[in-house]
Amino acid sequence: MKEHFDVHNVSGIDRSERSLRSRWSTINKDCQKWAAAQKAVDK
Repeated sequence: MKEHFDVHNVSGIDRSERSLRSRWSTINKDCQKWAAAQKAVDK
């Protein structure tokens, strides 16, 4: 994950592997909540 981030990072901000995993966890949880809400609307 960090290697991919480092290759595509245009902000110049360095992030640790731990920081990236923590951020991804937050994004993933939010996406799961959105998907569940969308599924309920689609019914």
